[in-house]
Amino acid sequence: MTIQTTTMNENEKTTVADRLPELTDDELAVAGTNVAWAAWYGGAEQGKVFHEDLGISLQAVANHTVRCLSVGDHPHCYLTLASMAHSFELAGVDFQLDPYTIPRPAPPEEEEVVYDPRKSAAELASQALGMDVA
Repeated sequence: MTIQTTTMNENEKTTVADRLPELTDDELAVAGTNVAWAAWYGGAEQGKVFHEDLGISLQAVANHTVRCLSVGDHPHCYLTLASMAHSFELAGVDFQLDPYTIPRPAPPEEEEVVYDPRKSAAELASQALGMDVA
């Protein structure tokens, strides 16, 4: 029988809460504008799961209690989650992370599509659908 031992780097962050960055004043201000959004979740149907952007899934588990089930394992995803956590705090909603939140692969970055404002609506719709217009 072989026993494997693992050592942890002191700087390795083991919980999701440990991975959340500290928000800047600007980021805190933006999170403050999302209090109504966070308060809505506090009264959402219990047990319902909501899939947000960036691999973030939230579940209303009780009145004024929301649990994060997953988050994309990428710095931008953690920044967004930190902002959400601050919004929930301001709204008086208990936001649960560990041990419930599972980091999962970050969603692929979407290509930003640039639309020419001189094009007609038909041309823009065709471009969005990947079709050619004669």
